[in-house]
Amino acid sequence: MEAIRHDYLFWKVIHELVMERNYVPIYHRDDEIWLEDDSIKPVKLLRLVRKDSDWTNRFRENASAAAQNLDFIRKQRRIKELQVENIYFCLRPPVDDWSKLEHPIAVGKSTMVRNHFVFLENSEGQLELSEKLEQMQMWKQPLHVDKSLEPIQLDAKMVAYKYEVRLLAQKIAKAEKDSFSYGKPIFTYIILAINILAFLLIEYYGESESLLTLIEVGAKYTPLLLDGEWWRLVTTMFIHIGFLHLMMNSLALYFLGTLVERMYGSLRFFGIYVVAGITGSIVSMWTNLSIGAGASGAIFGLFGALLYFGLKNKRLFLRTMGMNVFVVLAINLVFGFVAPFVDNGAHIGGLIGGFVAAAASQLPKEKRSMKQLVSVAIILLAFVAHFLFIEAYLDRSELDLLETQIAYLYIEEEDYEKAFPHLERPYLNGSELGEVYFYLGYLKANDEKYEEARELFEQAVERNPQLHPAYFNLSLLAEQRGEIELAIRYVKQAIDLEAEPSYQERLEYLEN
Repeated sequence: MEAIRHDYLFWKVIHELVMERNYVPIYHRDDEIWLEDDSIKPVKLLRLVRKDSDWTNRFRENASAAAQNLDFIRKQRRIKELQVENIYFCLRPPVDDWSKLEHPIAVGKSTMVRNHFVFLENSEGQLELSEKLEQMQMWKQPLHVDKSLEPIQLDAKMVAYKYEVRLLAQKIAKAEKDSFSYGKPIFTYIILAINILAFLLIEYYGESESLLTLIEVGAKYTPLLLDGEWWRLVTTMFIHIGFLHLMMNSLALYFLGTLVERMYGSLRFFGIYVVAGITGSIVSMWTNLSIGAGASGAIFGLFGALLYFGLKNKRLFLRTMGMNVFVVLAINLVFGFVAPFVDNGAHIGGLIGGFVAAAASQLPKEKRSMKQLVSVAIILLAFVAHFLFIEAYLDRSELDLLETQIAYLYIEEEDYEKAFPHLERPYLNGSELGEVYFYLGYLKANDEKYEEARELFEQAVERNPQLHPAYFNLSLLAEQRGEIELAIRYVKQAIDLEAEPSYQERLEYLEN
């Protein structure tokens, strides 16, 4: 009779903790159950055990083994600190000395297990249990068993408690499983295939590490974006610079993409990926004028989608992947700030874009809300603001310098036709960079338009009096017109700035 009342009380406590106190069952069987409350810090875990034994060492062995298992779970789930209340429900105490069993068990510095014993061989045992639970801030009301209830009635109530607790545990387990199996990673594999195919084509027709090739195939190049080629905001996320860049992003996309696509479904995933990639490219334009390419911004957007999932499902997120996401994300962001060749603007922009895009698309079973409309409005306003203010924000002289450097690379390859647009754009915008006019003059001279070349070289030295190659070229044009004294004066100006052997040889030639 007492054993039945004890079993009933054991499951009554569990039922109350699960159904009313929001503890989550993470492991259960007839005589043992683990309950978790991760809403408080440090994370608290309850281990309730229905166990009878006449000897202390049986409990000691059980408690020590449980402490090791619980510390392993803490490490596996990357919980910083774990407190465990290990409660044994017993009919009567062991026959030998058990007083030391209630001493805490510390496993390392991060897991603390406190053992509690509740003996219910008499009616005062129920009061003892109530006091212990209240001390652990788990209970605030007296526990009692109606003595008028027959054993069969107690057994029926206990079966009902078991059923409800197990049903809830199954429901939670199913909901957790469904959270990670809503869709199939179709678009993840398609995007991976596109990235690999694009890389192979680029390597076949050019070089993926060549700046000129990158510009021609659709990488992020701010001057052309400002010139109306906004499609580059999308194409840049499918282009990679070198095999290592492709491999690292492909691995990240495979692991993150398959997870996020299963959580959000294919269409939502694709929307999040594209929006994050575009926002990453946009922020990169505001923070970094250099040529850029890669899926990093879109991949960081998948981190943003995981963070949104964590915001909506804190308990599940922290229990499954939370700490891993935080650690990997932190490492990548710190690496981005330390490494000069990493475009951290694209990473941060993609992260924010992915989070907002996830809020706009919402999780599959999430109810519609005003937050969804606000998120859509934020995305649209960000895009509109970018198009309205980007030109006013950017430093035109830095853009002109970038254009000149690209033009110089084309000139070195003697591809003058492709070099010309990179000089014409800053020229038409009234650039103050002397090199723009110098290289444009070089192209005009090569095209035998000597008078236009002379005017451009003069404009070059007017804007940059230290540009000695411009004086040298003016000397050549002056000689062509028969103005030897002027040619000598120009070459002397070049020598004053830079004593190159070719300048000296030309002076001697003209003087003779």
